[in-house]
Amino acid sequence: MLLGFAARPMQALAQQDVAAGERLARAHFEICNELDSVKRSELARATYAQDIRSVDPLFEAQGFTGMQTAVRQLHQMFPRVVLSISGQVRAHHDVVKFDYVLGEPGKPPIASGVDILVLKEGLIHRIYTFPDR
Repeated sequence: MLLGFAARPMQALAQQDVAAGERLARAHFEICNELDSVKRSELARATYAQDIRSVDPLFEAQGFTGMQTAVRQLHQMFPRVVLSISGQVRAHHDVVKFDYVLGEPGKPPIASGVDILVLKEGLIHRIYTFPDR
């Protein structure tokens, strides 16, 4: 018991959380890197909660439509770039944290930072982006 609550073994909890978090982080970047808006929309509905909200110092997006607009603007600002996870995905409970890079394949990244995802019912509910450069 931990603080009066029955708890799953910490190792099992961490492994499940990281596996789910990594799957959703990769799905999020698959959406961001997808150029076809129809396919991107299908992926988004399987990955994001209906009330998804994403905040970044440069923009804020709400809902599926807002996310579509944000990704389209990203592709207009930075054609040919892709978002990739850099390093290890860390997760516990309903929070996922990972580093990312943005850049053209085979070239040095033009941006990097940290994303924090908050999950709800197995989907991404909130995305908080903290760019380094």
